[in-house]
Amino acid sequence: MKNAFCGFLTLFANFYRSSRAAVGSLVLASSLGTSQLAIPADTMGPKPCVVFIDDISSPAELKQHGIEPFDPEGLAYAFDAISAKNTACNLIYVPVRQEASRAVPVIIEVPVNREVPPSLPEKGLKLPDLQKAWLVYRQEKTAYDEREQAFETCREQARQQFIRKSLDALAAAEAEITALRRVRGGYRASDIEGAILGAIATARTLRSSSVILVLNTDLVDEPGHRRTRKTPFTEDELPPSLTRGMVLINSSYRPDASVLISKTSIPKHHAQSSKAGSDWVATLLPGIK
Repeated sequence: MKNAFCGFLTLFANFYRSSRAAVGSLVLASSLGTSQLAIPADTMGPKPCVVFIDDISSPAELKQHGIEPFDPEGLAYAFDAISAKNTACNLIYVPVRQEASRAVPVIIEVPVNREVPPSLPEKGLKLPDLQKAWLVYRQEKTAYDEREQAFETCREQARQQFIRKSLDALAAAEAEITALRRVRGGYRASDIEGAILGAIATARTLRSSSVILVLNTDLVDEPGHRRTRKTPFTEDELPPSLTRGMVLINSSYRPDASVLISKTSIPKHHAQSSKAGSDWVATLLPGIK
């Protein structure tokens, strides 16, 4: 029987947002390509959510801050670092687009291993009882090993889904940027406000108990469909009760002072690289609920 974790590997969310708000709606897509919302019972409870905002809107400008998009190795490292904590959570990957509604986020549930190995037979048993106890133990150990193998298979499936689908989403964003620059020269369009607020809306739709925001971006909001936002996010938009941590990935420290996050009381953590950012997430995750 397949591990229950395999039933909920990937979700997709379509964003609809106004100039100052974002509302996410989700459509569940299983590995078989269906779109019926059917989540296994053991995945329904609230759990933390890790949101990766990945910016490719202006490679030259981003490089000045030491910001580069997640590559396959970085995505694999992020998944492994988080899953190693064996804490139930969802991963959301959102590439920055010209307009946030065009970015369909990747949503993957990280499998959790709740199996407990069987206990060895107790000492001091008489030989007939010891033989029976060892027989029972061997049977339980065989079943346990089979469940462990099923879990590892499911975990690897989730890992591959996260990497592959995130890279597909990033490729779509890069194709959009390339096309825009071909037509408009040095044109930049980065809907940072929409990407962040849309991801928070998606986390709420998932009934997330808490959110860690990983911001691999310079936080320069220059969307193609509205005016640039020059005011800080409010607590209604980024509630500290939900968003429990913010990891900023850059080497210049300038994005850390962005006006968008200048008024928030959410704890901020700086990382010089995507791997360091993933390490921060792995450190923070077990401490939030």
